[in-house]
Amino acid sequence: MQDIFARMTLYNLASLLRLHASFMQLKGEYLYRVNDAFAAHIAREFLLGFVSTTKVESLITSFLLPVQPDQPKTRNMRVKRPVSFQYRAI
Repeated sequence: MQDIFARMTLYNLASLLRLHASFMQLKGEYLYRVNDAFAAHIAREFLLGFVSTTKVESLITSFLLPVQPDQPKTRNMRVKRPVSFQYRAI
């Protein structure tokens, strides 16, 4: 139960840090947003004391992802073959 609350607290802290990070939109074709995975990683390092409070926002805003409109993330669907259980009958 403690692991669940610890992960929820880390997720909430990472989302707060991500939302409060301010950055200038780069001039170009795409809009940019903060990378969620790196924000969670930096939040974890901040809680462990590896990252100072002055560097947290600059580290979070250094990992940006382009937002490409009208391009949904495609799923890699693989066909799963049926497994034979004949070997158990022996």
